[in-house]
Amino acid sequence: MNCLKIISILTVSVLLLFTGSLFSHAQGYDTWVMDNWNKDKEESFKEAREQDKFILLFVGRPTCGACQDMSEMLCNPENPFKQILDDNYITLYKWYDDENDKADVYEYIEKYIEEREIQQLNRQLPWLFIINPDKEGESVASSYRPYPEYRPNEETMRKFLAVDLLENNDLDWYVNKNKVLELAQAQSKYIFKFQGSGTSPNSQQVINLLVKNPLKQILEENFILWYVDDSDCGCDISLAATVETKDEDSSTNPLPYISIIDPKFPDELLEELWGDQDAKTLEEILKKYTVSNEKIYTNNQVYIFGDVLYISNQTGYEQISVYSLTGQRVAVVGKNDFTACIDASRFPKGILVISSSTGWSKKILKQ
Repeated sequence: MNCLKIISILTVSVLLLFTGSLFSHAQGYDTWVMDNWNKDKEESFKEAREQDKFILLFVGRPTCGACQDMSEMLCNPENPFKQILDDNYITLYKWYDDENDKADVYEYIEKYIEEREIQQLNRQLPWLFIINPDKEGESVASSYRPYPEYRPNEETMRKFLAVDLLENNDLDWYVNKNKVLELAQAQSKYIFKFQGSGTSPNSQQVINLLVKNPLKQILEENFILWYVDDSDCGCDISLAATVETKDEDSSTNPLPYISIIDPKFPDELLEELWGDQDAKTLEEILKKYTVSNEKIYTNNQVYIFGDVLYISNQTGYEQISVYSLTGQRVAVVGKNDFTACIDASRFPKGILVISSSTGWSKKILKQ
């Protein structure tokens, strides 16, 4: 009787283990890429452009052990990479088998890897490619198994997925808010804040405009540059040292987010822009906040009559800020001609400081 009981227990245990194994496999993510990722190239590129994201292309096959390992790493919600992909990438899968339609796969990837690498493709799966949809045919980064010993490695995968927006950018960017404010106040410069992501085509486009003249020269001479990384890749890029937390509402608007900040009043934005921008628009905005190298004339006529502030001088454009004696800014107005009449009805009574972006300031009395 005891023998029969033991046999029954063993049989049930074996069945439970077998069932559990099948269930575990069914619930696994080892072929999730192959089964669920988009396989339509045109659709993926369309989504990437609409959502301002890069594409992660996975070339592999379901029977490849390394491909299964990679699929598990990228798609299991318990790993950090699932969220990283959701936030930053449009995913695309291309199936590869030695006996099936090589030409189609080659056409897909030959723009991104050398011919000698293509010949080794079958025994080097999976391949991963990061693609900018606005620059098809120019791989941002590619990697054959970005981990040692043919098994996934979190550290190298993080580095692979983190596209550094400021790579090869020779402008002086700072990521620490306190340092930015300190430098701006010491040098009497405005702050140019750029919040973007390496996997955002819009951010790539705008950052490339900033490193070309005349924008580059204007930025170098007149602004302290502040960069905020919006990628959420959880990786340490070259600038990551006390990085400022991104703005809470950044997810509701297209990247990049650009703002101009007066270091005296860092919580008040002088300018605010979202999304892709052209060079002309950026130049016009930056020039509002440049410090003129021309001679500053001392014959500024500034006075208040009634509820109107009058300003007259030989400067065609300047940014006028009005402060109380306690340092509170009560108005910011762009002066677009040699003379300006500014509504002063809301200004507090007493002594006011009128300050210009060209460097002059004057005290006046409002009665």
